[in-house]
Order: sequence, then structure tokens, then C-alpha cells
Amino acid sequence: MSQTPTFINIQRVVQHRIRPDTLWDFEQAWHPDPYPEGLPRAYAYWSQDGQEITGVSR
Repeated sequence: MSQTPTFINIQRVVQHRIRPDTLWDFEQAWHPDPYPEGLPRAYAYWSQDGQEITGVSR
């Protein structure tokens, strides 16, 4: 009898309100070079005013 593989899809969603003059620091932390092992994807979505960021990573 064969077993069906189990896939685990874990995602992390975080939301941040960015303080004035800190966007560059946040972007550097969110997009490290190189990405840590085990982090295949990371996305960031900004609010229209650029003050809130929702990050999704897997």
C-alpha cells in the first residue's frame, strides 16, 4: 500500500504601520540578500498612502 504525501503550506501574514523615514530600513529587513534558507517567497503590499505594509511570506 502506498502512502499519499502530505504537503504543508505555511504562510505568514504581517501588517506594519511604517513610521516616517523608516521605509528603507523596513525594505532592507523584508528583502534580505540572500534570503534565509527555507524562505522561498516573500511579498509586500503597500497601502495607497504608503504608510501601511502587509507582508506575506512562505
